[in-house]
Amino acid sequence: MTERLALYGVARRDAEAPAELIDPATVLATLLLHQADLVVGTGALRRLGEDVEAKRMFVVPGARGRGYGRLLLE
Repeated sequence: MTERLALYGVARRDAEAPAELIDPATVLATLLLHQADLVVGTGALRRLGEDVEAKRMFVVPGARGRGYGRLLLE
């Protein structure tokens, strides 16, 4: 069982827009969260018309439960 299936009930990426279809001009920021010299989290912000969307957020399994996702959103 994949992590995506366990978390979201989705094993394949069919429901997601391929990264190639995202207009780079709409990406406002790409964030990397470091713990020492390791990247433990990532996320991106993208403009969708008048709205801003949190995109592709991820925290590595070993670093979860420490508030890193919240920190990325803040």
